[in-house]
This record gives sequence, C-alpha cells and structure tokens, in this order.
Amino acid sequence: MVKTTLNRFAVAAFLLALALLCTATARAGVLYSSPLPNAHINTGTGQSDIAPAYGSLADANLPGSPSEPYILGDQFSLSGTTNSITSFTIYEVGNDPVSEFGSATDNPTQEFSALDLYVGPDGADLNLASTSYTYSQVKFSDGENYQSINSPDRYYPIFAITFTVSGLTLPDGIYDFAVGDTPIGDNTFALLMGASNGYTGADHSQTLGNGFLYYFYDGSGGTPVATYEYAPGAGLISGYTNSHEVDALAIVNGTSTPEPSTFALLALGLGGLLTGLRRRAR
Repeated sequence: MVKTTLNRFAVAAFLLALALLCTATARAGVLYSSPLPNAHINTGTGQSDIAPAYGSLADANLPGSPSEPYILGDQFSLSGTTNSITSFTIYEVGNDPVSEFGSATDNPTQEFSALDLYVGPDGADLNLASTSYTYSQVKFSDGENYQSINSPDRYYPIFAITFTVSGLTLPDGIYDFAVGDTPIGDNTFALLMGASNGYTGADHSQTLGNGFLYYFYDGSGGTPVATYEYAPGAGLISGYTNSHEVDALAIVNGTSTPEPSTFALLALGLGGLLTGLRRRAR
C-alpha cells in the first residue's frame, strides 16, 4: 500500500515536471518593466518624476556643430535566449493643462501626426520598430496627474503609449530605444522619466542607472543614433534638482525562451524523477 502511494506521488511529480518543461519553452508576459514611479511624486526637490520636452542641442560628438533637434530614449535589458517583442509601452506628458486629478482634454493623436518607436543594440544606430500605437490616460498611484516642476500650479495628463511590435526577435543583452515625433502645431513631446528614488515595492526591473539618452538623426532621413547621456547635475533639465539618476520609463511585453541553464535544471530534475519512478516500480 505504501509502495502504491509513492508511485502515485512519483507519477504526479513526473507530470508536473513535464508540464514545466513544456511551458518553459516559451514564456509570454513582461520582458522588461520600468513603470510609473510610486514614491516622491510631484514633491519639488526630491521629485522622482520628470518629463523633459524635446528640443534642439549641439551634437556633443561634433564640436562646433550647429544646434539640431534631438529625441530621447534609454537602455533596456533582455534576459531570455530569444525574446520576441510584441508591444512596447512608454509614457508621455501631454501639452494641455488639466486639474490635479482631472481628465485630459486632448490626446496624442491630436498633438502629433506620427509617433515612431526605434530599437537597436546598445551603442549602435537604431532601427524603426513601430509606428502603430494605442494610448490611454494614466495617473500616479494617488490619482494625481503630472505636476510641472517650473510651474507647480500646473498639472498635465500622462498618456501610456503602447506600440504594437511584430517581427522583432532579439537575444539576451542590452538594447536602446527612442521615440520620434511629428508634432502638430507647436506641441512638444515630453518623455516621462523616473528617478531611482521613486520606487517602493514596485515591479521594477533593474535599470543600468546611468541616465537616459539623447539621440540625433544620423544624416538626412537617417535613423537615430545615441550621442550622449544625461548625468545628474548636468543642468540639461531646467528646474530639476533631484540628484538621483533618471531613466526613461518603459514596459516591454512579448515571449521569451529561457536560458539553456533553465532547460538543463529541468531536464536534470526530470531525470531524477524518472529514476525514482523506476526504483519504486520494482
């Protein structure tokens, strides 16, 4: 009777391990997460949220170069052997003011005729990954909208912009992304960032902690290439005094195949269960 019970447990464990081995071949879900900050929000000197607007600067890699338009982005990391990205979410602060807890009166399609997502290996030129997106207004955990650091009596809506991505499969490693825009009228794109002091118990992927990236377009009609990074205290964000590193927010979804070591561990456990099953069956 004891022997029969052990056999049943062994069979159940064997089937569980087999199911784990099958499901481990492709894990769908969040591949990288740098969400909205949930601490030190809209608090002046220690404010963790900041949304620098796009503008123009001289390319630091080309001394004496004229001022040129730039776009912003950052690095993100992937850990699976193969990662098929299906969506990429970033956060943008709108142009029309709202009340502290109010709803937006416009949306990204009214402010920009096009938004472009670029992705590429860290330190290399980026490639166009998507121009198709959906949007929704989101707020901080306390229900607040984004508070201007230069005009504290003004609040602006936050939009989660989710790009649909297809045909983009990447191995594990560090990558860069940037968001390009085509504004309507005098609207400006403001990519929402979060400082490292802005998270308490949040599902927040480890960032590289070296600030966000400025990108200039590589020639006429070319793709963006990272030029230099923002460093705390560099004075590139007017009015922002938080001394912590600042990173662009992004959530990457898709399907990931685990590292080979994961398969090896599962196979080893499966082998041990088979051996135990044989011994108990004798």
